[in-house]
Amino acid sequence: MSESTQPLIVVHGGGGAQAAPVVRRLINDGFAVRVVSRQPDRRTYPAGAASVAADLNDAASLTAAYAGATGVYLQLPLEFDPAVAPRQSENALVALARSGVGQVVFNTGLGLTDHAVGSPFVDARATLVQRLPGVVPKTTVTGPEMAYMDNLAMPFSRATIRQGRVEYPLADVAPVAWVSAADVADVASRAFRSSTPPPIRIVRGPAMLTGPELARALEAGLGRPVAWAAITPDRYRELLTPVIGPAAAMGIADAYAHPAPPRPPLPESQVEVGRTTVTVWARGIKWDAD
Repeated sequence: MSESTQPLIVVHGGGGAQAAPVVRRLINDGFAVRVVSRQPDRRTYPAGAASVAADLNDAASLTAAYAGATGVYLQLPLEFDPAVAPRQSENALVALARSGVGQVVFNTGLGLTDHAVGSPFVDARATLVQRLPGVVPKTTVTGPEMAYMDNLAMPFSRATIRQGRVEYPLADVAPVAWVSAADVADVASRAFRSSTPPPIRIVRGPAMLTGPELARALEAGLGRPVAWAAITPDRYRELLTPVIGPAAAMGIADAYAHPAPPRPPLPESQVEVGRTTVTVWARGIKWDAD
């Protein structure tokens, strides 16, 4: 079926590990999907998705990309530049208002960020959380409460896990409720299919795991030994740089080196517990792929 006969959702970042599951889920649930990318010809998208060239730094291109859409799945890139990050969130708001899109699902990528903290990366997301409900009639804020388990499948991490070691810049005893991107995709698709979508639905992983517990869960999924190794934020920066670039790698490493104070627990009405365990997720990853 074509975009003209199906409700159309525009998806930001649809070629990446976090949004590609959203594209697949929406297509499976009967939506047409148009993926937004600055260079769509240089990316690979899930089967059935169309693509369009647009840039968060250009409100006019976003407005054109949103034309005819029922909804927009919005997420911001790994941008830490104080001159760029605020402009991107502002351009998204302008384009949504101009295009008249009736629904948006915004994935913060890092839980509920509803107030500024002095970091361009976080503050751009806080701007959208605060202002989207006044621009788009139906707004849902989602995202992983803690970390994506899909981060563990980045190329450098796959390589070390194949060698029997999972490395991450966290203390051994720091528990993390790892979240699958597919579980966030489930929340997004249900929101787009609902006449009364929830304003906030943050996804919590099904279990809190320390570093050694994470290694054992991966080991059960891979069927081979995996050990835990805590690394420094600076080492994580070195590993990330070839994948996402030096500026974004520096910003992420700094966030691990200087973590924000813990937030008060969210009301249970705003939280959904994901169903995908680390072990089940690991069984579906092609660990030997380059």
